[in-house]
Amino acid sequence: MSPGPQRPVRLEVHAREPFAEAYRFTGIGAYEVLTATAHYAVDPKAAANRAIPDLDLVPPDVTGKVCFSGDVEILRPVDGGRGRLFFDWGNRGNKRAVQYFCDAPHTNRPRTLADAGNGYLMRRGYTIVFGAWQGDLLPGNGRLLLDLPVARRGAEPVRGLTTAEFIVEEPTASLPLSRWSSTRSYPVSERGAHTARLTRRRYPHSTPEELPTGIWRFARLQGGGSELRTAAAAVVPSRCDLHVDGGFQPGWIYELTYEAEDPLVLGLGLAAVRDLVSHLRHDPAQPAGPVEYAYGWGRSQTGRAIRDFIHLSCNEDTEGRPVFDGLLPRVSGAGRLGVERFANLTVPGGQQYEDHLSPADAFPFAYAKTVDHLTGEQDAIMKRASDPKVLHTQTSTEYWQRRGSLVHTTTDGRDLGFPPNVRGYLWSSSQHVADPTAGAPAKGICNHLQNVVATSALFRAVLDALDAWVSESVEPPASAVPTVADGTLVTIDVWSRQFPAVPSALRPHGPNELYAVDRSAVPAGRRPLAQVHGAGSRRRRRRQRNRGRTRSDGGRAARHLHRMEHASSRPRARRAA
Repeated sequence: MSPGPQRPVRLEVHAREPFAEAYRFTGIGAYEVLTATAHYAVDPKAAANRAIPDLDLVPPDVTGKVCFSGDVEILRPVDGGRGRLFFDWGNRGNKRAVQYFCDAPHTNRPRTLADAGNGYLMRRGYTIVFGAWQGDLLPGNGRLLLDLPVARRGAEPVRGLTTAEFIVEEPTASLPLSRWSSTRSYPVSERGAHTARLTRRRYPHSTPEELPTGIWRFARLQGGGSELRTAAAAVVPSRCDLHVDGGFQPGWIYELTYEAEDPLVLGLGLAAVRDLVSHLRHDPAQPAGPVEYAYGWGRSQTGRAIRDFIHLSCNEDTEGRPVFDGLLPRVSGAGRLGVERFANLTVPGGQQYEDHLSPADAFPFAYAKTVDHLTGEQDAIMKRASDPKVLHTQTSTEYWQRRGSLVHTTTDGRDLGFPPNVRGYLWSSSQHVADPTAGAPAKGICNHLQNVVATSALFRAVLDALDAWVSESVEPPASAVPTVADGTLVTIDVWSRQFPAVPSALRPHGPNELYAVDRSAVPAGRRPLAQVHGAGSRRRRRRQRNRGRTRSDGGRAARHLHRMEHASSRPRARRAA
C-alpha cells in the first residue's frame, strides 16, 4: 500500500451538490450533499487499536500506519445548523436514517425533495453523516464501500476452517460461498478444495447427511441465457462459489466446512467510524461544519455493530476523547457484531432455523455487569467513563427471535436492569422491520398478515429524548421493558397457558434458543459443548442432552473448530432485515 497521511483521517471531497432542490427547511435553511472518500491511517501499536483482530498481520506503510479508505456522504445545513452530528450506521452499506426518521422512500442516493420525506432531521438541523464501516461488501446498488486490507503472514496467506450455511427458496445451481451476492466470499485454499465437506439436514438439530464429493464442487454456473440459437451454460471452476449437481433444494439446510484463506481485517471498520466522527468533531479543517454533539443510530445488524463498538472501547478516540455523546441501537436484540477472523458481517444474528453458529450472540449480552452462569465470566457492554448515553429499543420480535431478554436479565433469567446511562424500551405490538412506507399488509411467505404498524414517530421521539438528555441534562423516561418481577417476562410454558385459543393462529413452539458454543478445536468423534442461556435454561439443557444421546455426531463437531474462525450465513436468495 502507498504511504498514508499522518493524521488518522483525511477527507477528500469529490462533489458538492444542492440537496432537496435547495428547499429551505423551517428554521434551518437549505442543505447540501458532500460526496467524499475518507483516507484512514491507523497506528497498529496504539492502545486504542489493540482490540482489532489480526491488525498485527497487516504490513504497515513507511510511516508505520495501516492505511485504507472508504466512502463518505454528508447532508449538511449550508448555514451551519445546530451543531449536532447524526451518524447513520448504514445497514449492509445502505443509507437508512432518513427513511426511518423522516418517513422517506429508501434510496442510497438522496438528492431530491421527495428523498427528504417529512424533513424531520433537516428541520432539527442535524448534519447527517453516512460513512462506510462494513469491509466485506461488494460494489452495487449504491452501497457504501470500505476498502480493507487482507491479513497475511509474510508471503503466506492466513488460512483457517470456516463454515457456510445455505438455504434456498427455489432450486439454485450455485451460490457464492458468502451466500450473498452483495458480499465478498473467502476463497477456498488449495488444500481446502480437497478436504471440504458438505452436509444437509432438514432442521437445525436433525442428523446431517454428508453429500458425496462427486455431486458438488467449487464452481459456479455461467450462462444459461440466450446465446444466438442456443441457451448455453457452463460450470466454471471458482474458489469463491459452490455448485451442486441438480441444484440446492428448498427445505434443506446445507452446511459447508472448508479451509478458507485471505481474511479481511474487519475490525478496522469500527476504527473507521471512531476516527471519522472524531475527525468531524475536532478537526477545524473538516468540511461538515461545527459539531458540538455527536449521535449515532443503527438498526438490526448495525444496532449490533453499535453494541460491539461500545464493548470494544471504540467510543474513545486515539487521544482519549469521547466519540459519540449518545447512541441509539435499534432491534439488535442481545447481539453484537463479531469481527473475528473469517466473519461474514452480512449474516444476520442466529435465527430460529439457521445461522446457529453466528458469533453475534456471545457474552456479554447486557449493558450492566453480570456473570455468565455457565462459565463464570464477568463482563458488561458499558463499563468505561467514555461510554455514551444509550437508548436501546426493541420489539417483540427480538424477545422471540433475537434473545432480547438477555439485554436486561442475567444469563440464567433473573431481572438485571440497566446502568444509569442506559434506557431500554419495548415498542409493543410492533415488529422488527417496520418500514414507514409499507402500505397495506400482505402475507408474503407467512401464514398471517404482516404487521405494518408505523413506528417512525417513536424514532423521532427517542432522538429528541436523547438530544435533551445530552445537551440539556433532561432525563428520559424510565426504562419500560418486561420483567420477571411483574410477571410480564415469562417462560414459554407460562406464555402458552395464557395465550388465547385464536382460530387459525399458528403459535410458536418456543423462543429462539441460544447455545454456548465451544469454539476451541474439537477432536473427531467428540461432541461440542452445547448449553443454553436464558430463563428456563436448566430444562432446555436437559432436553438438549437427551437429544444428543439419540443423535449420531454425523460430523457436526467440525462446525465448532478453530475458535471464532467461522462465518455461518444465509444465501443470497434470502433477504436480510
